[in-house]
Amino acid sequence: MIFCISIYKDKKENLLIVPQSYDENGICRDMAKFEKLEKPYAKLDVGESVLKNFQACIKEPRIDSKQAVNVYELAVGIKSYSKFSKDRLLVVGLFDASNGYTFSPWKRYADGSYGLDKGEEIEFKAKADANSEIIGELVMQAFEATKQLK
Repeated sequence: MIFCISIYKDKKENLLIVPQSYDENGICRDMAKFEKLEKPYAKLDVGESVLKNFQACIKEPRIDSKQAVNVYELAVGIKSYSKFSKDRLLVVGLFDASNGYTFSPWKRYADGSYGLDKGEEIEFKAKADANSEIIGELVMQAFEATKQLK
């Protein structure tokens, strides 16, 4: 099974880490759990938080679609996703026990959504046994790579 988290960075470089689970239809949904990291933070702090949030996904791989929440509203009080995403960068993290970790920067489109155009995929990978410092470094590299997507 592939587990997913979203990591958002705002203009002040604060991070919002959101674990996700699959609903009964196989759609990936934000969990009501999230973690905020305010600047200053070290790559070790980032890595520990990312690993902790992957563990939340692993412990709760399925949720009822009725449990789905607008986590951005809970976290920062903004009801509209397009307003929330404005001036925020996104790195998507994936974990699969056999393939390890993959972190990919996504670009923001004018409608407020995120995604990648064909050929824009950038990936930072680590083995499944990677430690917090390695994971934190990869996340920071992925955010740096978002500059290539504009």
